[in-house]
Amino acid sequence: MQQVLGLSPAERQVLTYLIAHGYDREELETQFGEDVHRIIESLRDQRAVYGDPPTPVQPSLVFGRKLLEETSVIVQSQEMLADLERLFQLHSFQHQATQPFELLSTAEQVGTYFEAVYDTAQVEVVNFSTSPYIVTSQRDNPSQRRAANRGVRTRIIAEAAVLAEDSGQYGLRHALTTGDEVRAVDSLPMKLLVADRSIGMIPLHQPGHPDVGAVLLLRGSNLLEAVVCMFEYYWERAIPLYVGEDEVVIRSSSRYRLSQRDRVILGALLRGASDQTIATTLGVSVRTVQRDISDLMSMAGVTTRMQLGYLAHMHGWVNDVPLR
Repeated sequence: MQQVLGLSPAERQVLTYLIAHGYDREELETQFGEDVHRIIESLRDQRAVYGDPPTPVQPSLVFGRKLLEETSVIVQSQEMLADLERLFQLHSFQHQATQPFELLSTAEQVGTYFEAVYDTAQVEVVNFSTSPYIVTSQRDNPSQRRAANRGVRTRIIAEAAVLAEDSGQYGLRHALTTGDEVRAVDSLPMKLLVADRSIGMIPLHQPGHPDVGAVLLLRGSNLLEAVVCMFEYYWERAIPLYVGEDEVVIRSSSRYRLSQRDRVILGALLRGASDQTIATTLGVSVRTVQRDISDLMSMAGVTTRMQLGYLAHMHGWVNDVPLR
């Protein structure tokens, strides 16, 4: 505190005495020696005392501004240190990108590379979110917020179990409200994070022990490309999520009234039938079948036939039809 306020130990002691007891020349000289007068003059130069005999000024008026200035310097120093540390980690991360994969075995390594994945992303980050859900939204992770501010697109696929978790609802709601694209499927094979199709992270958990294990860091390779293809496979079949009144939900089948003809069309789609085959079965034109399918997609809030078929299978809109 003495250094922050610019007071030497002797100045602090004399000022403390003046505040507590007032000016007493003999007592001051007894306690602090003849040098006390030089100390008082130093306090006067700092406007900590005034008048004759020297009278203390309210300390907050004298040192408050100086303390604010010192605090501002400390905050700026901390921010600069954080920027330099992030830059160091980022370049260290890039310089190590010589191997197609690396095993991260400590929490510190995982945290560093997790932030680096987002900090190096320029176009897109994709994410498999499995149960138990780990909160990594922009609100909680600065690297995700920085990526969003750079215009990086984020796509998330969550398995159904995540929607039943409070932390999952919290994270996915925030993701949706901040512009991330989020879809859902019944289940996913693992957690996954990939940036720009060039760097990815996959936890290597032991069965039955989701919090135990290392993380595999993948760099540009055929293996990473296969992982990206797997994400796209699930993405095409996943159902878009939206923010309901109280929670993040998928559209429920109870919202729709499906006719028998709708169910026939959906069943035929799941069996892989062509539009012509469906039209022949129903005794209508191909254009009518295509219009009916478009109406079903619009009703379900999906953009592809694959999503429509998956949604129909999830909600049991069609019975006894295997999911292809």
